Amino acid sequence: MEIKVEQDDKETAKVQQSLQAVAITWKGFLSSTSPQAFPNLNTKNVIKISLGSKHSAYLTDQHAVYCYGSGEFGQLGHKKFSDVTKQPVLVQDLKGENVVDVVCGSNHTAVLCSDGIVFCWGDSSSGQCGNGQMDKIHTPQQVQISDLDSDPFLTQISCGDSHTSALSSKGEVWSWGTGPQLGLGTGSTPVATPRKVQGLVGRKVLQISCGANHSLALVKKVRSMKLGGTRQSDMDEEGSGSGSLMMTDEIYSLHEEGDIVIITDTRMTSSLEEIPSVRSFSPDSIDVAAREAMAAEKEASEHGSVDSNNSQGTYTLNNEKHAEKKKEEPVSNGDVFVDETDSTKTTTPPLPQSLRLERKLTFTESFDTESTKKYLAEQLKPLQLSEPQKPSEKLSPKDRILASLPQAVASKITKLISPLSLRSKFSLISVEGTEFDDSEVEELMMGGCHQDSDKASDIRFSLEGAVDDLMLQTEVWSWGKGGNGQLGQGDPLERAQPLAIKQLSGKGVTRVIAGQSHSMAIASNGQVFSWGSNSDGQLGHNGQLIPKRIKMPNNALVWDAAAGSTHTLLLADGNSFQPDIYYLGKQPSLQELKSEGRTGTPESSPLKESKDSSKKRSMSSIAKAPIVKYAARAKQPEKLTFIRKCGWAQYIAAASDLCACITDKNVSGFTSILHELTATERLLHYQLSTVRSTILKAISSSEINKVLESTIYQQPFRQIAELFSLLGTAVANNSIGLTAVIQRHRHLADLTMLKSRTEYQAVFEQYANYVCDFVTIGGFTHMGKVGSDALSKHDAVFMELLNEEKPASYGSPLRSLMKLPLDRVKFYSYLLGKLSCYYAQDSTEFKLLKESSSSWETLQRSIDEKQAQAEETRTFWESCPTKLTEAIKRPDRRVLRDSRNKPLSLHNAGRLSQHWFLLFADIFVHAQLGKKCLTERATNTEGKSGVSSDKYASHQVFPLALIWAEPGQQSNQNTIQLTMPEATLTLQTPSPAEKADWLWSINQAIDALLTNQKLGGLSPVTTPMAQKIPPKLTRQGRYAFSGHSKFKDAVYEGVWHLGKPHGKGTLIWPDGKKYNGQFVQGQQHGYGVYTIPSAEQNGKAQVYDGQWQESSMSGYGTLRYSNGDIYQGNFQDGRRHGHGIFHSSVGNLFIGEWQNDCRHGYGIMEERQRGEKYMGKWENNCRHGNGMVITMGGLYYEGVFNQNKLMGVGILLTEDGTVYEGELTTGPTLSGKGLLRLPSGDVIDGSFSGLWGDGVKVNGTFRKAAEVTPSHRRKTSGIGKFTVASDDKWEDVFDHVRSIFGLIDNKKPDYQKVWAAVAVAISSLTQQEMERLHKDERSKVVEDLQKIPSSGQSKGKITEEDYKSIQEYLTKAFETSLHPLGSLLENLCVAYRETYIGLGAHRWLLPYAVQEIKSYVKRIYQLVRVLFSDLPSEHPSKPNTPVHEAPSSDFHYYYDYSDSQTAVEAKLSKSASKNRQPSSDDITCHITSDGLLYPIVLPRLYPALFTLYALKNEEEDQQYQERLKRLNERPDMALMAYLKVDQKFWLLEDVVKDSLKRISEIRDVSYITAVECLQNLSTTFSPRQKLLIIHTAWEAIEEAIQTTLSSENITLGMDELFPIFQYVVTRARIPHLGSELQLINDLMEVKSDPGQWGHMFTTLEACYLLTRYDKLPEDCAELHC
Repeated sequence: MEIKVEQDDKETAKVQQSLQAVAITWKGFLSSTSPQAFPNLNTKNVIKISLGSKHSAYLTDQHAVYCYGSGEFGQLGHKKFSDVTKQPVLVQDLKGENVVDVVCGSNHTAVLCSDGIVFCWGDSSSGQCGNGQMDKIHTPQQVQISDLDSDPFLTQISCGDSHTSALSSKGEVWSWGTGPQLGLGTGSTPVATPRKVQGLVGRKVLQISCGANHSLALVKKVRSMKLGGTRQSDMDEEGSGSGSLMMTDEIYSLHEEGDIVIITDTRMTSSLEEIPSVRSFSPDSIDVAAREAMAAEKEASEHGSVDSNNSQGTYTLNNEKHAEKKKEEPVSNGDVFVDETDSTKTTTPPLPQSLRLERKLTFTESFDTESTKKYLAEQLKPLQLSEPQKPSEKLSPKDRILASLPQAVASKITKLISPLSLRSKFSLISVEGTEFDDSEVEELMMGGCHQDSDKASDIRFSLEGAVDDLMLQTEVWSWGKGGNGQLGQGDPLERAQPLAIKQLSGKGVTRVIAGQSHSMAIASNGQVFSWGSNSDGQLGHNGQLIPKRIKMPNNALVWDAAAGSTHTLLLADGNSFQPDIYYLGKQPSLQELKSEGRTGTPESSPLKESKDSSKKRSMSSIAKAPIVKYAARAKQPEKLTFIRKCGWAQYIAAASDLCACITDKNVSGFTSILHELTATERLLHYQLSTVRSTILKAISSSEINKVLESTIYQQPFRQIAELFSLLGTAVANNSIGLTAVIQRHRHLADLTMLKSRTEYQAVFEQYANYVCDFVTIGGFTHMGKVGSDALSKHDAVFMELLNEEKPASYGSPLRSLMKLPLDRVKFYSYLLGKLSCYYAQDSTEFKLLKESSSSWETLQRSIDEKQAQAEETRTFWESCPTKLTEAIKRPDRRVLRDSRNKPLSLHNAGRLSQHWFLLFADIFVHAQLGKKCLTERATNTEGKSGVSSDKYASHQVFPLALIWAEPGQQSNQNTIQLTMPEATLTLQTPSPAEKADWLWSINQAIDALLTNQKLGGLSPVTTPMAQKIPPKLTRQGRYAFSGHSKFKDAVYEGVWHLGKPHGKGTLIWPDGKKYNGQFVQGQQHGYGVYTIPSAEQNGKAQVYDGQWQESSMSGYGTLRYSNGDIYQGNFQDGRRHGHGIFHSSVGNLFIGEWQNDCRHGYGIMEERQRGEKYMGKWENNCRHGNGMVITMGGLYYEGVFNQNKLMGVGILLTEDGTVYEGELTTGPTLSGKGLLRLPSGDVIDGSFSGLWGDGVKVNGTFRKAAEVTPSHRRKTSGIGKFTVASDDKWEDVFDHVRSIFGLIDNKKPDYQKVWAAVAVAISSLTQQEMERLHKDERSKVVEDLQKIPSSGQSKGKITEEDYKSIQEYLTKAFETSLHPLGSLLENLCVAYRETYIGLGAHRWLLPYAVQEIKSYVKRIYQLVRVLFSDLPSEHPSKPNTPVHEAPSSDFHYYYDYSDSQTAVEAKLSKSASKNRQPSSDDITCHITSDGLLYPIVLPRLYPALFTLYALKNEEEDQQYQERLKRLNERPDMALMAYLKVDQKFWLLEDVVKDSLKRISEIRDVSYITAVECLQNLSTTFSPRQKLLIIHTAWEAIEEAIQTTLSSENITLGMDELFPIFQYVVTRARIPHLGSELQLINDLMEVKSDPGQWGHMFTTLEACYLLTRYDKLPEDCAELHC
């Protein structure tokens, strides 16, 4: 919406867009009154004014404080005790302090700064200045507040006559001064420093206000408690601050935290003095069990009666009775939107004579016990005694409505209606450019958490009103003197502790005001309540001791109030949206007014009245506001018409007999528009609250709910009613926020409707949807009929809110009331657009307002379209056959096209068949009619076309989201093809234009449904070509199959493509089976999880998690059986096929090859129950072929198996080395000829029979070891000949990778296709497998592996750079299972570990383990050569450089030493390549499979392999370790002397210089670098890495000698070096050195011509053997002995 303003107006707007406030004062309500203003403040932009008994204070927007009036007590802060009578004077001592609030007491003043600091000055005779002094103070003094638990941050202050109170950000109240109004229970003892009010601890106080001798607090309401003080589990707030009330015959006790009153036969005593930390109780927060009190309550009183509502009677000081009934008027009864009849009778409960004589109850008197019980029972009436209610488990209306909303909308509404957005009168001004966000504001206002000190210094705030949670559930608490009823407790008693005012609980109070002797409370819906002294009619009603609503003229809505000594000011909305101020109470005498010059209007005054304005009116007609010259008092609100001439009022204040307000002249017009927006918003809130409390309450009764139960109207009506409440709360938030903007307590940009525009509009948009849904089904008409009796009682509400006559029927009026929020939308757009014109176009406010105005305008257009569609659909349902209507009618369903109006027929339909097609916003309906022709249309009484019920036969409903509409295949026919999950329709139109129209409408509806957008109104002709985009072919949807062969009765929800599941989805069968995974063209294909529930009640489900192909389990997956068995491996056509691992529930394990769901091929089987492991061939789940068995007892045997039976010749080997070779059967059982070799070398040759270990019979020849020929002595060459060759093991794992690479039938591979296959394999992995990698690594690793490295392209040679590239690629490939090579190595590692670790780990398996690793490397290398074709074959011809020789000057080795220590890496890099550049020479002849792959493969297999080495060399290593331990007990000098190291190579001289020990005691210091280097031998894996460690240790020895003996010309030979190296080996303390040496020997790449590295290795072996077998001197001594 565009708002045009003239250029001059724009410039003026930019200059005067801020409010220009002027403070004025006056007395009384005479129309001839001339308000006074101070010239020096006219340009200061006053934002706050506060009045004392004889002085006043003013706060400007520049944080300056001005004071005026009497200075007798120093209350002006001008450093003297003198008056200021001309104009307000600046308080100099507050310069530099960022003052954000100023408050006047009777004779003292207080200010609050942005950092939470309070200054006070003036009369402190009662300690009200809080600085410890009890005298007059004429300069501002800081008030120190200390707390052991926290450092309170103050957010509000309030002053009375002799006390001051402050509110902290945590909702705690602090008081100082004198009197019961402190709430501290200190009586008349002065409290000169702030103390916390314990009675409110645990509650969240939102606002405070101090009267002359009493105090009020606005407190967040908490939920009730169970009987006996038991807390509910769902308490809203921590610490209710309430207790339970328990009564017996003798004791009436408010225990735990409340006042404790003990009644005996003689006297009533108070224990308040004994409980210094006692807290008061909230009547709404406790349940009471008091049967005797209830009985006493029922007794008739001679002074009054109790009404049916148990409302508190009204006391008057002269005990007058008021029997007259007041006219019923709606008032708020518990929340923002609920009004109830103001029909409480003014009753006077029986007051004992002793209490009637005195206003203050004394506890030292004796009086009759029965009278006391009656009186106490009457006092407990406000508590509404009842039996404890069981907590309801039903959801609250808010929770129900949020649960029913779409998630996106619910989240927005939750954010909008949270306490964060319910802030009122909270001043927030940015200081030094610092902004404060919503969460921080909430913390300060609601006391949610402690405010940081650094953040506190940058904000300005002032809490003068507060708003609570969703429904503004607040309580008003009071304490202090109550002689005039100003506490609102229903009696004139004094309260030393805070006590809740029951009558205001749940009224939605947002602000409380305490005056001299009366009090007021303002509700969010504009109602105002008053109580207390009514000596001059200042209450506006006849009540006094309890709150009662003030009846405003024309039901004006009040949004601010002020209380003086005997008068009241009310600020309310007036005509033309300009606020009016109303006056109640005493008028100053005419003589006093004349003496102050406040009567009469000077001729030159702009406030001069017209001649007609001097007419007098009688007080009986004061509601019509005629002008009077003088009246003593106003007992009904009297409008101050002269204020309107002063400007637009925005704040009022009152004290003593003085009145004040802040007005704005509205020079630019900005103020009037802002007031218009605020007043209309406040009016909307009042309308919504009235509708909810009357109309909605009436038609939500249980009787009407029973009528609506199980009908189509029930749920939509409930949604409207509940969202109506939430929307009303949102409007309340906005209304309160706008009021705060007007009163300068909030920035316009911080309004909820602007800052949270999306969330705010979402409430209106969703509400519009609900209203339109209800209109669609004729819901308002129906509700008007069924609720006519209930609605007829509220005709006045209809007449008032709709400004119409008494309704004849209620359908249309009800609809109009429910549309009130929707009618507000266009005003939002209009008014926000007007406000934007007052800001510069480059300002943030302009952009925010302009965007908001535009979005509200867009929302209005959308609502108009929805309402039109709803009306059209409602008309359609009225003409639709009843049977079809009952089947498909839904509130949210809209009709778009009807084939009765837009011709559409079934292509090639039968001549006698008639078809009817309906396009809705969510479904497409195909209805078949009876024999009569469809063209014969039935016409109803209203002239609308329709189809009668007898013509209707059947129908089919197709979800629109699962319809794919395309032009028909016949180009010469006007056909449309509709594809659905289980059906296909070919439709025909009369003309091409109608075909395009139907096709466009269907596709547009589908697209709108899929994108969750509203339908557009464009036709296919007017729509640009760029926008004619058909709906996506791939989409989300839900469908229940009915005729599918495999998916019958199953429900699928997921991605669809052209009528078939295609993508990720979930399929659920009626019997509980469930598939969640990928689909391709309607079949399960890709990764998926399939669950089959157990037939038993508590049984486990069977779950398959893996790959699928054409609806069958194919590929890698995991199958968990219901009995606990688990299979992990490959599947084919739903069966286990390929490599896999099977874990049985009893602990057995099989890993190997499967075929057609059977074990078939090579595999290992570990049977824990039998205590054995089988490694060999399988066939049809049976051991079949060569194999060997290892038992837990250490028995090893091998042979040929046939159908699980061992047959023929086999070999058996025991732990002690006994070997049997001969006939073996299962058991193992010796059953024929054989040869038994004993550990001693003896041999038995003959026939054997019997189970081994259970007695074997022998018939043969025994030969001693000496008789055995040397060639057969201890010969074990036959071991292993019946086992499976290493190259035949795990061929299924290698075949899987070969199939990926395309290596079939030994054909020469196409390298480009191989690389492409690798890329496809990586990209086709499932998301679950991808997530195994770290998030940061995933994309990088996949990207690197899918690229073909430069070395992967054939060049005919391999350079150093190519070799490095190959190493880097292979390292990444083998580290991740995403790559086929990585998956291969992972499977091999699992198989290797399961084979050689665990049950049956045997030292005799070591040869097989070594051969298996070599086989792995050989076969992997063959696959690697497929990727890198330039790599040499397994055995390169004519290697120029032997493997074990030291590197030449132009070549170095390329191995990964990443597992070595940092120090070793430095040595390796230094020795391997010093200042070398990569060579471009061909190094192919130097490359071997071992050198390339050992650094990659061995680290994965090393633990299992080295375990076997340790078992094999266990005795030797133990012997070596024992001798090593004894050698290392010697100091360095002794050890080297023993090893015959030349003394000049001891290298101990330099060490002795730096050590305090004697040289003979020094240990582990010589050749320390070489020792540390050699210790890294156990940290490396491949033989080459270990040899390099040895070589580096040698270099370290030479370097140490050369460094120390550099001055000598030394030639080192082996004779000198060997002892030194033996010393280094001894000090290195390598525990399993024998195993390390054997590993190097077994896996060394080339064993001929070892070169320098070979000699070094031989030297290490010699050191090992020498250490093992050499006899130490002590051994010889022992032997000699």
